[in-house]
Amino acid sequence: MVAIAVGLLATAPQQWGAVAITFLFFYYAAFGCTWGMVPWIYQAEINSMAMRVRGAAAATSMNWLFGFVCTQFTSVGIRNLGYRFYIIFAVLNVAFLPVVYFLYPETANRTLEDLDDYFDRDSGHSTIIRIGDKVAKQHSRPQEAIDAERRRIDMMNESEVLGRKMSGTIHVEALS
Repeated sequence: MVAIAVGLLATAPQQWGAVAITFLFFYYAAFGCTWGMVPWIYQAEINSMAMRVRGAAAATSMNWLFGFVCTQFTSVGIRNLGYRFYIIFAVLNVAFLPVVYFLYPETANRTLEDLDDYFDRDSGHSTIIRIGDKVAKQHSRPQEAIDAERRRIDMMNESEVLGRKMSGTIHVEALS
C-alpha cells in the first residue's frame, strides 16, 4: 500500500528510498520468522538419527552456497535488468510453493521417533514423493505414530518386568 501511494505521487523520488528501506525491513522480519530457519530446523526433524549430522552438513552447505550465489548475482542482475530482476525471485518463490506443499512431510505434532518410523523401510510408506500420502500431510499426530509409541513403551515395560535392562533405542539403521 505504501509503495502504491508513494508511486502515485508526482514528486516522489526521495520517498522511494524510504519505501525501499521499509519493505526491506518487512522482508527481513517476515523471512527471518518463517523461511529463514528452515535449513536449520527442518533437516534436524526430518532426518533419521543416523543421518542427522550428514543432513545438517548438506543443509548448511546449501544454505551458504545459495546465499553466496544470490549475493554475487543480484548486483549484476539489478544493473542489467533493473526491477525486472526481482521478478525472477518472485517466480521462483511461487514455483516453490507446490514443491513444499506436495513433497515436504508435515512435522508438527510428531516426535523424532515418529519421523524415524515414518521413513523406515518397513513402514508402508514406500514412495519418496508424498503427494498421495495423507499421513504425511495431516496436522494432527497420526494414529500409527501413537500406536508405535505405545508398542515401544510396552516393550520397555515388558523388559523391566523380566528384569532386563533395555536401552531406549530399538531400531538400528544400517548405513551403506
